[in-house]
Order: sequence, then structure tokens, then C-alpha cells
Amino acid sequence: MKIMHTSDWHLGNIIYGYERLEDESNFLLQLKQAVIEQQPDCMIVSGDVFNICSPSAAVRKLYTDSMLAIQQAAPHMTTIVTAGNHDSPSKLEIDSSLWKHFNLHAVGSIAKTQDGIDTEKHIIAVKDKNAKTIGYVAAAPHFYKRNYPQFFEALSEGIKQINKENLPAVLSAHLAVTGSEVKSNSIHVQDMEFEDVSLLGDAYDYIALGHIHFPQTLQGCNKKIRYSGSPIEVSFNEQYKHGITVADISKDLPPQITTIEIHDNHPLVTLPDKPDSVENVFLYIEQHPELIKDKYIRLSVEVDNYLPPMSKDRANELCNKMHGRFCTFDIHRSENNTASQENKTVTCEEFKKLSPVEVATNYLLQRNAETDPEFASMIKFASEYSPDQEQ
Repeated sequence: MKIMHTSDWHLGNIIYGYERLEDESNFLLQLKQAVIEQQPDCMIVSGDVFNICSPSAAVRKLYTDSMLAIQQAAPHMTTIVTAGNHDSPSKLEIDSSLWKHFNLHAVGSIAKTQDGIDTEKHIIAVKDKNAKTIGYVAAAPHFYKRNYPQFFEALSEGIKQINKENLPAVLSAHLAVTGSEVKSNSIHVQDMEFEDVSLLGDAYDYIALGHIHFPQTLQGCNKKIRYSGSPIEVSFNEQYKHGITVADISKDLPPQITTIEIHDNHPLVTLPDKPDSVENVFLYIEQHPELIKDKYIRLSVEVDNYLPPMSKDRANELCNKMHGRFCTFDIHRSENNTASQENKTVTCEEFKKLSPVEVATNYLLQRNAETDPEFASMIKFASEYSPDQEQ
């Protein structure tokens, strides 16, 4: 069974006021071309299809049009889309009955019966061009373990019961597991809760994960557990190659994994490589217009405390002149800054990098109040809570 594994699209992502519909459309066209060339039996999207729970009409249209075009590129292909923590489970499933006519299965929330979890609704048969079942995918949307502590165990047992012919079995899930590498301090991945990989069960020949944007195959798992990563950069902190994964899966054998790199027409770059004074950085980009054109730009600067007046205006003017898109400054404090830590000025950009737990903790510490692990857990729960995601 050949699967195409992708995740963390974050459609509708806005970079410092710039909409990325053009970049996202370019990725989806490359995904369609990959499907044409690879003709996979199954495509799995392991969560975070959208960047926010209520994407705009234009973003929804891009998703719908693209998924139809991709499905037409391989009509026999089974497509499985699961909700991530950025998605609205109900909105992802709203057209699920219609999507099934195109062999696309949207799984936003955990299906329940009077007796508990309806695992059969999460297990989808993958069929070949002759309508013969060649494998199974267990689709697990993002959920909070405290609500369904035994869900993965039930799903694994459900696969074992259904898979009487011992066909290849795949799990799609959206979570962070132990042994994985984040490689980013982006707000999208701060304060992750890491679950032990044994939680996922032992019924699978490949586990297609989403949530961590850095593509990787976990060590010590016989190539069976992989994050496909985000197909294009979601933030400036994701300076590594992005793409989609193709896995050829045979029962009880290591999957054959290849990566198809996605080309981003407008990459996110930070200039220069090492922070320098604002004036020197402006001089540097004036001398290297080729590094600016058609890119989103973050300028790495070193300051004593404040940015010089009109710095943002000058950066915008310079980047626009070279057909680039200025976004923000990456501010580093100079070592000779004598300002005390107690009176240190925190810029807006530095504040954005703080997690809710860090903000609340720093606030209380400045008032000589102590915090404990229970406090941090409560703040984290409050910051993540969404009525659409409560299960």
C-alpha cells in the first residue's frame, strides 16, 4: 500500500499582515502534481489543515477546490483528513457526507456510542483500483487525553479485530510524542505536551503524525513513526527543508520512505546571519538586493534597548524597493546594555515569543508571588480551551 503523508498546512496563515493564499495555492498545486506522478492508494492529512478555527471564505474555497482537483488526479485514492488543534472539528466535518462521494473522509471529533467510543467509524478501509481492500487507516483527530484516556488503546484493538487478513495498517494522529525533535520556538509549538510513543499502540505498520513541523522519522521505531512536517514555513523559526512524505508499506516490513520537497516561491528569511546594528543591517540589505526579492524578511538587529526612531518605516521602504516584504525585527540585546533586568523594556516582538504560562509566571514573580506546577497547568488549560474542541 502506497500512502502520501502530509500535515500542518495551516491554510489561512497570515505573516505580519501578509496573506499567504498565493503561497498556499502554490503548495497545493505541487501536491496535486505529486499525486499525479505517484498515484498513491491513500493520502493522509494528519491535522492542522487550517490556521484558525474559522478560516475566511477565500481560504475555505481554496481548500475545497484544491481537494477536488487532487482527488480527480487519482480517482481511486482514499483521502483521510483529521482535525488538528488549530482546526474546528465540527467545521471540518460539516460536509463529510458529501465528501465521502469523492472518497474523502473528514474526521474532526471522536465518534461515540451509548457504551463509549465507536472505533469502527475511525477505521477506514483503503481499496485499490479494483475496489479490493488492501489496508486500513485508523484516523485519530486531535483530542485531550484527559477526556478519552483509553482512546488509542481502543483504536488499536479495533484495528486488530477488523484486520482479519493481516493487511497493512496505518495510524494518523496529531500530537507530540517522546523522542521527537521540535527544532522551533514558534508559538505554534510552544508548551507541547509529549506523550509516550507506546500510547499509540502496536497494531500499525506506519504511524503518520502531525503537530510538529520539523519533518523526521523517529529513532528506534524501524522507520514506522514519522512526522511529515509542515509543507511550507509557518514562521521564521522553521529554517529547514519542507515537503511531503511518500511511504510504501508492506506488512511487518520497514516502510520505504521518500520525501518530495515543496518549493516555496516566497520563503521566509532572516538577514543577516548574525545580528548587527540597525544602520549596518540596512546597509547590508541595500548591498544585497538579490537576498530580498520575493521573500518575507525578518531583520536581525542588535540594540542597547530601543530601536531607533522610524526603523520600521525605513525597513519597509528598503524592502519594498527591492520587491521584498518586510515583516519584523529579530531583536538581540547588546552585551554592553547596562539596564537592570528589573527595568528591562520588552518589545512587542519579544512579548509575542512568550507563551501564556511565561507571561502569567513573569507577572506574578514581579509581584513576589510564587507559582507551582498546578498553576502552570491551569494557565495552559485556559489558553488552549476552545468550545469547538472540547470533547
